Amino acid sequence: MDPSRAARLIASIRHELDACKQIAAEAAANLQDFQTQTPSLLQLRGLGDIVHDFYTGIERIFGKIATETDGGLPGGSNWHRELVETMSFPIGDRRPTVITSATAGSLEEYLRFRHLFRNLYGFQLQWGRLKPLLERLPSVFETTRKDLEAFITFLERFDT
Repeated sequence: MDPSRAARLIASIRHELDACKQIAAEAAANLQDFQTQTPSLLQLRGLGDIVHDFYTGIERIFGKIATETDGGLPGGSNWHRELVETMSFPIGDRRPTVITSATAGSLEEYLRFRHLFRNLYGFQLQWGRLKPLLERLPSVFETTRKDLEAFITFLERFDT
């Protein structure tokens, strides 16, 4: 990979990780507010947006990696799912795995939620389904971040 492209990809991944770190902190802080009470419908919509933003940020990172190293995004109607899946295995000598299969499995829940969030009405959100996603979001972010930092180490070989 060209050194300037590697440097640009590293900077882009780190920029998105910083945003996702803020989202993970926001999830944790907001979850504290609802340990003893159920969120209102308006609050539930906002909490859903936090979870949606988290996955969207992670998917944005994967999209940039796929574009730069894999020859582009997967095609077809299941491209979102395929994108996560392809990040969990190496692409020949082009790149190593980006995330572990365990991380990919954890992110699948957030991908499913993202799809639901975009395709249902806000009043249909259910706290019982959203709360576990918010509870796990900081640890899923941390695992994903560690995997991506290892991938950045791979990219740094080219950034010299």
